Amino acid sequence: MHENTIETHGFDHEPHEILNLDIDYEPGDEGSDEDIRDEEPSYEEIKSSLVRMLQCPDEFQDFDEAYLTLARVLSITPEGDFSVSLIYEMYDNLCKKHASQPQETVPQASPPLVVQSGDNDQNLDRLHELGTFFRDQYYREDQLSHLQKSIACMKKAVGLSNDSDPDLPQRLADLGNSLFHRFERLDDSKDLEDALEYQRRAVSLTFDMQPQLLSDLGYSLMRRFQLLGHVDDLEDAISCQEKAILNAARDVDTTPWVAALGDSLVCRFEHTSDLASLDRAIELVEGLLQFDLGDRQSTIYNNLGSALQKRFMHTKDLEGITRAIECQKAAVSLTSDRHYNKLMFLNNLGDSLQLRFEYLGESNDIDLAISHQEQALHLLSSRHALRPSILDSLGNSLRWRFESAGKLDDINRAIAYLLDALELTPADHALSLRLRLLDSLGNALRQRFETQGELSDIDKAITAHHEAVSGSTQGHMNQADRLNHLGNTYMTRYERLDEIPDLDNAIKYHRAAVSLNTQGDTKAVSLLADLGGTLLARFQNSGDLSHLDEAIICQRKSIALSPIGASAIPALLGNLSSSLQSRYRHTNRVNDINECISCLEKAIDLTQDRHPDKPLWLNNLCSSLQLRFKHTRNIDDINKAIEFQTKAVHLTPDYHVYRAEFLVTLARCMVIRASTVSGQLADLDAIVDTYRQAASATSGKPSTRFQAAYKWAKVAKINIISPLEAYKAAFEIIPQIAWLGVSINRRYQEISSIGGFVTDAVANAISEHEYNLALEWLEEGRSIVWRQMLQLRTPMDELRSVNPSMADRLEEIARALDQAGTSSSKSKKSIATILETDMSLEHAAQTHRQLAKDWSSLVDQVRQLSGFSDFLRPKKASELIKAARDGPIVAINVQKERCDALVLSPGATQVSCVPLRGLTFEKAADAQKHLIRSLRLAGVRFRTERRPERKPAPPLENQLEDVLEFLWNDVVQPILDYLGFIHRSAEVEIPHLTWCATGPLAFLPLHAAGCYGQLQAHARIFNYVVSSYTPTIGGLIQTSPATTINDFSGILAIGQASTPGQSSLPGTVKELDCIIRHAGQLPVTLLIDQAATTDAVINAINSHSWVHFACHASQDTSDPTASAFFLHKGTLDLATITKQPLRRKAFAFLSACQTATGDDNLPEEAIHLAAGMIMAGYPTVIATMWSIKDNDAPLIAEYTYSEMLSGGKADSKKASRALHHAVSNLRDKVGEKAFESWVPYIHIGI
Repeated sequence: MHENTIETHGFDHEPHEILNLDIDYEPGDEGSDEDIRDEEPSYEEIKSSLVRMLQCPDEFQDFDEAYLTLARVLSITPEGDFSVSLIYEMYDNLCKKHASQPQETVPQASPPLVVQSGDNDQNLDRLHELGTFFRDQYYREDQLSHLQKSIACMKKAVGLSNDSDPDLPQRLADLGNSLFHRFERLDDSKDLEDALEYQRRAVSLTFDMQPQLLSDLGYSLMRRFQLLGHVDDLEDAISCQEKAILNAARDVDTTPWVAALGDSLVCRFEHTSDLASLDRAIELVEGLLQFDLGDRQSTIYNNLGSALQKRFMHTKDLEGITRAIECQKAAVSLTSDRHYNKLMFLNNLGDSLQLRFEYLGESNDIDLAISHQEQALHLLSSRHALRPSILDSLGNSLRWRFESAGKLDDINRAIAYLLDALELTPADHALSLRLRLLDSLGNALRQRFETQGELSDIDKAITAHHEAVSGSTQGHMNQADRLNHLGNTYMTRYERLDEIPDLDNAIKYHRAAVSLNTQGDTKAVSLLADLGGTLLARFQNSGDLSHLDEAIICQRKSIALSPIGASAIPALLGNLSSSLQSRYRHTNRVNDINECISCLEKAIDLTQDRHPDKPLWLNNLCSSLQLRFKHTRNIDDINKAIEFQTKAVHLTPDYHVYRAEFLVTLARCMVIRASTVSGQLADLDAIVDTYRQAASATSGKPSTRFQAAYKWAKVAKINIISPLEAYKAAFEIIPQIAWLGVSINRRYQEISSIGGFVTDAVANAISEHEYNLALEWLEEGRSIVWRQMLQLRTPMDELRSVNPSMADRLEEIARALDQAGTSSSKSKKSIATILETDMSLEHAAQTHRQLAKDWSSLVDQVRQLSGFSDFLRPKKASELIKAARDGPIVAINVQKERCDALVLSPGATQVSCVPLRGLTFEKAADAQKHLIRSLRLAGVRFRTERRPERKPAPPLENQLEDVLEFLWNDVVQPILDYLGFIHRSAEVEIPHLTWCATGPLAFLPLHAAGCYGQLQAHARIFNYVVSSYTPTIGGLIQTSPATTINDFSGILAIGQASTPGQSSLPGTVKELDCIIRHAGQLPVTLLIDQAATTDAVINAINSHSWVHFACHASQDTSDPTASAFFLHKGTLDLATITKQPLRRKAFAFLSACQTATGDDNLPEEAIHLAAGMIMAGYPTVIATMWSIKDNDAPLIAEYTYSEMLSGGKADSKKASRALHHAVSNLRDKVGEKAFESWVPYIHIGI
């Protein structure tokens, strides 16, 4: 054992004198972050170590520890201090002692100990050498504190150097390199800018263009390109690196410069897809492996592996990715865990293994990839600049394993890692990395949505992909992929929401992606396949066979371009099979269905059971076999279909969004077998159970689960089981179908798919004598959209008394939802192709959906409050019965198996039922058709204008008389008999009766029913009751109209005798004269002709209780809220009216055409202006079922207002009887059989 001592003889001072020196210590030089400061010893600790070194030198047997103690003292010693020479002398003695040590104990490099005097060139050199030493220590140990010291020493050396100093260029270059390393560690862009400044200055001071300086500058420029995306930086980098190699002497090792040039060429390939640049990079790096590279060998292996990896991504050359993995494994094995490159090498190896997994699907590859990337993450500090990149790689690997194995934990972890990476990657720099992260996050969110169906995931995915696409430069190698991913995400959302703009965008971005790939190589495989999928969806929406044929062409080409053995082949075959199946449905070509089944069988054979796509292929095969069975009647096909579908259900977890759909497919096949094969009725129990499971699924499309519940009810009835449980389950799903998170127009489209469900449910409840339940369901299934609008406008006074903040928040959300739901959908039909417009619409749609979620969540919270358990729930029968306070209400259910009237009588506690045995659905439908045909022949029904006086049309009496007689005999008379109204005393005031009809009966004039022949003079409904209508029973539940007589705030009378583009209506002048004459001293505001602008009418409506429209009107059944009144130079649509405040509204008289005409496709929704005015807050409305005559309107107005304004008081409660008397006077004038004149006038509401 050698003695390791430091002799102290020759010192002019005692040890304690050195320790008492005035030392200025600046901790900031050692690093500003807390982790680094914690690693540094305090000044007291340094003093203690030096005392021990001076007093007990034998204790310091570790050369590095002794050296670092001296270096620390030197680093905090002021310039020019006399103690510097003492410290340096101690260092010399330390080195002498170590000179006698055995070779294996001597450090690899003796650190230079320097003084800090600017007057001594030797001291400057030593200061710089100390900085270089610390940098080398950083390379070996990856300790940031070493790098901080290196920069501090080098900065001081550069600052003390003269411009004429021949060593200044090297000092500048080394300082630039150390700053560059700190940039890579801390990701502070200022370090990169400073590094470039020092490196450029170094090159400018070197007349012979020193190669090393050029190469270093080139590498920094390349990294800035990666950070900011400026193409000039990349080209300048390549130029510098090429000059470095060109200017190198023959005996100079150019390995690092060649490697750096290779990196830049790979970067150029990534940006431009220039394969020649990548091939040159591979050639350069491969050439280096023939030399003895020493410590650099691991880096060269890694660089070659990365280049081969990039080439594989472009060419899908299996040999290339396998070789890349071998190179990267060598790089990892040659690198110690302490080396700062180890984590990067591990991550790159993981990336290559993930790519090979994508290609081959071998689970071992993806497991190893994740293992290596998790190891790399473990080696990282929380602030390391490479952390976002490694999180991205690990997130993508987890995403791919989820795609293969379907474990939710993998996709949840992937999203969490990618979000962390984005948090560490600001938008103002690291642009290339940020765009990659956004693309990865979008893909991960889309995958999770496909499994769990949470809409916020797919919305966030679209936002992320939009940002990734908009930030990509033209020509970037990933631009096509990013466009394709954006298209995929829109397509996924379209499959859930069926919003056509989503499909439009999916096709647009898929076409753009394909157009960027002009080489027809393997990269086009996924692009063509995905475009084919969206074109198939377009065909299914439009029925245009050209879209389907193009889809099949794309899908066949994608299979042809896919390398043999690629893991994507099953998905490609599955996509083609879907298109072939669709074409078979359209054309009945047997070859298509046979090829479809063959494709699916191959896809299933190539897919392991644990793969998430396996159930999908099995489901599609089941559907295809079912289709072929219909053609061949081969029972083997349907048996195999059930076998495959049973396995598909078994492989699908309960939470999966497709589970409900798979269950429905299975049940459908079982129904086919049960109805085809004798002795299979035992399947009915299993069918009922399967539909029940589908309806009860926790995720999946609401429309799928609704149809499952509806089918469950129908099969249960066949199986002699009560279907009411199934109908109840279906009603619970309806709010999800007509979801507040989509536009009103979209809700109406969804409701149209429900068909006759509501009347079926009501009929079955009646069959089981559940009359209260029947009434509740009839109410719940009618005017769904109108009721939603009313809910949003519900006063929150009661809630505010308990929880003011919750009430305020609900009102805030309601206003926003009301605005979003009634905004014009027409503006969305033409989607601009620029990303900015797409994102504007996208943001609005996402905000709308989030508002709907917030509303639902908050309503659920309110229901948890004491006394609010039924808050905004459908009304119970016990509440609905209270609506019949002013006379009976009759709700007529028209269904194909039975027709009934549910009667609510004043003072009753139960709902009564009157079977209408003479009425059938077919009779009602025929009567509706006859009415429409009669009106059309008379030129009445479909004129979109109030009719001026013209040449008389053919009389309607013969055509309508049969309809009105049918209504009397089969509908009205049995109900009046039940109520006892037929035989009432003539001295008693005739009662008031409110009708609420369903199906085709909703379009027929029940208020005019009668036998108008001479032999039955009294068989007229108007002789027995005053008739009104209501779109919903719940809308009648209020103590009185919105205003009392004392609250009356005037009449607003709007007249348009001459409207540009419309026929003249001179009778409107007489109408308004009637109002003025009967109003007397009551306030009346007239807005006539030019004065009746849209703005003027809106402003006036809010300050008047009553409103009278004498003008043209139009009904828009495609978008009911666009139905409008024609005013001067504009229209007033229903959307605008419903947004006005509810206060002061009491009565509306719509003396215009077709203001109470419904939509044949939505008979239960009351889609007309009159119902809209009810929902806008007017509790009582007079309207018209079809076009009215211009000279009839003044007479109706005369008698109506004479009664409602009698005695100088405005009483809207008289509206129904006033109209009854007015129509009676018109009938007396024009004749009882002039049906076209008096029948169209109706009263709606209270």
